[in-house]
Amino acid sequence: MYEYKVIAGDIKLPPGKTIADILEETFTELEQQGWEFYQIGNVFEVIPPGCLSAFLFHAENQYKWHSVYVFRRLKNSAK
Repeated sequence: MYEYKVIAGDIKLPPGKTIADILEETFTELEQQGWEFYQIGNVFEVIPPGCLSAFLFHAENQYKWHSVYVFRRLKNSAK
């Protein structure tokens, strides 16, 4: 059996860093903790309109896509 860790792919870059730098640092840190990269995926969030917008303007749900990175490692059977 595995346990999973999911991290958001929404990355805010500090000055002087690239996305590759941030991912490399994150992946290396997680690997040192025993996590292996498993997959990248996309999920979407449903954002319902506020009451006033829905009633007055017939606003519909909005959708926001998020990238996620999934890591896994074997569960410790002693737990």
